[in-house]
Amino acid sequence: FNISSLPPESCTNTTSELLTIPANNTQGWLALNLVNAGSVSKLAVSLDAHSMYVYASDGLFVTLQEVKVLYLALGQRYSVMIKLDQSPRNYFLRFATYPVGDMQQVLEGQAIISYIDSTANSTSMSVANEPASVWMLKNGSAKGDVATLNPSLLSPFDGNKPPANAANLTKSFAISQTGVTEWVIDGSPFVEPKTPILLGSASDGWQANTTVYMPFNSTIDVIMTIATDSMDTMGHPMHLHGHKFWVLGSGEGPFPYSSVAEAPQSSINLQNPPYRDTAELPPSGWVVIRYVSDNPGAWLLHCHLQWHLVVRILLSSQLSRW
Repeated sequence: FNISSLPPESCTNTTSELLTIPANNTQGWLALNLVNAGSVSKLAVSLDAHSMYVYASDGLFVTLQEVKVLYLALGQRYSVMIKLDQSPRNYFLRFATYPVGDMQQVLEGQAIISYIDSTANSTSMSVANEPASVWMLKNGSAKGDVATLNPSLLSPFDGNKPPANAANLTKSFAISQTGVTEWVIDGSPFVEPKTPILLGSASDGWQANTTVYMPFNSTIDVIMTIATDSMDTMGHPMHLHGHKFWVLGSGEGPFPYSSVAEAPQSSINLQNPPYRDTAELPPSGWVVIRYVSDNPGAWLLHCHLQWHLVVRILLSSQLSRW
C-alpha cells in the first residue's frame, strides 16, 4: 500500500441550520422524548443551564431523577421534563457519542431549545454559551460533580416488583468475540434458518443451538457475562423483544454464582429494580435480568450494536411455544 498513490484529500467542511425546538416559557415546562437510534456508540445529552427530570425509561414511568447529563445506551429511550426557569433565549441542546470500550470515535452536535414569549423573537435571540452553564465536555463526559443518571435507581413509578420467589428457570449466557466479524452467545453463532421460524414447525430454526425453549408463564432469570476468552471485553447493550424485564443487578468482573438465590443481597435488587427492555452488559462484567414468560412467541435477545446484529450476536428465544 502506497499512500502517495491516493488522490489529494478533497473533503470540505459543510454546515447546515441547527434544529430549533420551540419552548413556550409561559407553560413552565418542556417535555422531550430522547432515543439513541444510533448504530455504534453510547450517547450523552445535556441542555445548557438546565436540569432534565427523567420520568420514563423504555416507555414506562419511573421514579423521578434530576440530571444534567443523560447517557443513553444504543436502543434505550428516555422521556424528560425540563423546567423553563431561565430568561427567554436560545440554549444549546448538546449531544455527543461517548467513548466506551472499542467505540472511541467522538462525534458531537447541537440543537437549539428556544424560549419564546410575547416580547422576544426566537430568530433574533442570541444563543447562550457561558462556559459555567455547559455541563459536559466535547467527548460527552460530564464536568466535575455534574449530576448524571443512575440507571439502577430507575424503579417503576407504579411499584411493579419482580416475583419474589426463586426463578423457575435460570439461564447463563457468556458473550464472546471469537473472530474478526463473529460474536457468539454461549459458544454458538446465530445462523439464519432456511425457513423463517415464524412459519412454524416447518422451520429448521427450532433445532438451532441458539433457540432456547422457556416454560410458559414462568419466572425466568438470565445471567449474562463477558466470556473470559473473548477477543475483546467490550460491553453490550442487550435488548429483549416481546417482554420487559427487571434488571436485578450488574457489575464489573465475574458473576461467580449459578443463580440469583446464591448471590448476596448486596449484588441483587429484588425490592425495586428497574423494569425495561434494554440493559447494559458492562465491559468484562455481568448483568442479571428477570422476566415472566407470559407472551408466547419466538423472541430475539440481541446486542444493539449494528455490526453485532449483522454478524448475528442474536439469541432466538422461543420463550414459550404455542
